[in-house]
Amino acid sequence: MTIISGGLADAQADDDVYMVGECDGTNQQSSYEFQWYTSYTPADITKITVEFQYHGSQSDTPSYWTYIKEGDLGQYTTMQDFTLWPTTDQWSTWETTDVATYLASDGTLRAMLCACPQKSNTYNTYLDVVRIRLELAQ
Repeated sequence: MTIISGGLADAQADDDVYMVGECDGTNQQSSYEFQWYTSYTPADITKITVEFQYHGSQSDTPSYWTYIKEGDLGQYTTMQDFTLWPTTDQWSTWETTDVATYLASDGTLRAMLCACPQKSNTYNTYLDVVRIRLELAQ
């Protein structure tokens, strides 16, 4: 059985409505942090999947990362590290069966998308879909 955050899969479909992030003028970074509260413990879940659909305003954005927070410890682990932003929609998917590391004992899961254009606040990031899938133990 697969649980999709936010309800049915079609409720999380690509709809071309974006959350737009502009880089901070001080540190030239933008980030989105997402937190899901589930009613499950790590023992209930066999696999976690995190998906983002995103693009940037310019293709020469130097770097961006997706992170997942380690459950009860609070430190972030890199899910993916990319060199350049795409200017058209792209999916980023990360999966793990190491559920006890990433799903907190209270059922909380946290993920982050971070853009770090370095010395420029002229870049925008566009995020359309963010979801998690939890596969339940049978």
